[in-house]
Amino acid sequence: MSKKFLTDSLLYLISDIVNKSAIFLLIPVYTSVFTVQEYGVLEVVMIIIAFSSLIVSFASKTAYLRLGYDYDEKERKERLFDTIIFICILAIFLFTLLFTFQDTLVDFVGEGYSAMGYYILGYVFLLSINELSLVLLRFEKKVFKYLIFSFIKTTAELLAIIYFVVYLHEGVLGRVEGSLVSMIFVFLILFKVLIWKNITPSLNMTYLSHYVKYSLPLVLNQMVGWILISYDKLLVGQNFSMRELGFFALGSQILIIYKYTMESSLKAFNVELFSNPGLASDLKNILTLILSVSAIFALLFSFFANEFVLIMSNENYSEASDIIKYMVISKYISMGSAVYVMVLFAHKKTSAVSIISLKSLAVLLVVSTYLVPNYHYLGAGISAIIVNLIMFYYLTQEVKKVVKFDLGFKILLIFILFISGVGLSILDVGYTLSFVFLFFSSSLLYVLNKEYILKVVKG
Repeated sequence: MSKKFLTDSLLYLISDIVNKSAIFLLIPVYTSVFTVQEYGVLEVVMIIIAFSSLIVSFASKTAYLRLGYDYDEKERKERLFDTIIFICILAIFLFTLLFTFQDTLVDFVGEGYSAMGYYILGYVFLLSINELSLVLLRFEKKVFKYLIFSFIKTTAELLAIIYFVVYLHEGVLGRVEGSLVSMIFVFLILFKVLIWKNITPSLNMTYLSHYVKYSLPLVLNQMVGWILISYDKLLVGQNFSMRELGFFALGSQILIIYKYTMESSLKAFNVELFSNPGLASDLKNILTLILSVSAIFALLFSFFANEFVLIMSNENYSEASDIIKYMVISKYISMGSAVYVMVLFAHKKTSAVSIISLKSLAVLLVVSTYLVPNYHYLGAGISAIIVNLIMFYYLTQEVKKVVKFDLGFKILLIFILFISGVGLSILDVGYTLSFVFLFFSSSLLYVLNKEYILKVVKG
């Protein structure tokens, strides 16, 4: 890795913070307008959006980014056309399915929400095209332009949602309406600036076959991930109430700030790894550094969970701080798994990832079904830890088949340090001890990574 890698990582981090910031900037808006129960209903809508998006997009960003390196610039323009056509086919299929079962949907959600399904599908279709077009900038490593377009996309969505929710008083439906309008606006810009000059009509069935073969395991993996994230929430809503789901949703969404921040910092690594899979030969040092940085950020969220909840919402949502402390360990473990997944994707081992995800899903369905109804939020936290540890273990074994490395004592020490910090946060030890522990942890983790950091900086 080099100085440019560090610069690109920072720019990707900034661009994704900008890109995802609408989600978090809107939390105070939602919590001031919606009751806790309505916030629970909003979470159900977001679960539906996430499911629809992974079906329509069909892992197009990752597949096009990885497979694109097998083609020259002219062929990549043709492959972009193929990918967009496939997305259109999937969207039409879901629109047809929705139209067929429209009466059933109206009976389930009520007459006032009858159009929501169409709004959601329109939104996820345009979102898939827009995000795919931004991959073009990642190919050319034009990270600054990527940042600019991310800012345009985020600003448009933020303003549109606020207009529909706050000023038009459209409630939960306004969230979907605003997103759809903003994606139409962004699509018109991206089509003119990026898509039009980077696309060549030339349908290639061979490529589509390769694309589906590569993407299908990714989609199955994403589907499993969707269930892993959504199942506990649905259990909370089913066994308790929409109000309880509202607390759970807010705590989970605040933790998504941590997750997105860490994943954004890995985007440059993802690009470098896909273009040069040999980079994984230094995986032990890379994983140690990533887990060290992730640990400090996770501890910040855990120690100051109460403050995060008050900043993002109000006293009515204070119970959400418990969810942050219970769920942060599983989110942290998932960062190590994310690195492993990138390595396996770079080596085109997507099927292995899917098999591991299915194993983890089977465990989730057993432990969550028992723990969540009986132990509430704590049960959800424990089940998430169990599932993510199992996934991390199996991914480690799979990665060792393509890269020679061992975890070593450093990673074990980092994990022990992190668990100790989370334990202190649950005990609510106060600000002084929290800051002392964070300072000690940061110093120790820097010492563990100092040699590798200096090596990267020197290029």
